[in-house]
Amino acid sequence: MALQNINGIYYPHPPIAYDLGQAASGGYDATLLDGSTDKLGFLVRVPKTGTLQAVGFLTGTVTTGDTLKISFQDVDTTTGYPDGVVDQYRTVAIADTDDDTWITTGIISSDGTDTGTKRSVTRGDRLFIVIEFDSYVAGNLNLKGVGNTTRANFFDESYLVTDLAGTGWAKDVDTFPCFALQYDDGNYYRVGPILPVSNLSYYTINTGTTPDEVALAFQVPF
Repeated sequence: MALQNINGIYYPHPPIAYDLGQAASGGYDATLLDGSTDKLGFLVRVPKTGTLQAVGFLTGTVTTGDTLKISFQDVDTTTGYPDGVVDQYRTVAIADTDDDTWITTGIISSDGTDTGTKRSVTRGDRLFIVIEFDSYVAGNLNLKGVGNTTRANFFDESYLVTDLAGTGWAKDVDTFPCFALQYDDGNYYRVGPILPVSNLSYYTINTGTTPDEVALAFQVPF
């Protein structure tokens, strides 16, 4: 029997809110960068056509402040890792008091300044967000995410790669960092299945709640 195309069916990425709920109670996973050559890369599929401006990410514990370089790099189609060419970048100073802090870079551009050329993208493009030390002093920090292989890989093509202690890139299938892309119109878009939040609050409802009803507003995706 031949497969039949059905128009109009849409499978949205299921955001991992349950894992983040666990994370808000102390269950975050994290990737430690504590060496001069340590770096991580997160493969994302661009959610919208436009011009990228900045990246937001969530730190964990920072024991010593240092300066990070955040860059956009193409995908090496042979290895699936970053191709090593820094196309656009920005440096960001992280203080040792920036524990559990949402960080937004300045404008990511060809020369790392506000006046450099930004990256134009088309929806569906694949690229890496790469974080590494710009000029290592004594940095020791964690990049927060959540860890769960089953839900993290469900309906999603994003993945994390790390190069720790100069051993070369390796895929980390258990961790998804909290990232968001900002476009030059000022709007933020999540990448991957992780909601880019630093904490969550809870609303408990049961038979003793007055009123004992709860509703969720949503917008249809097509």
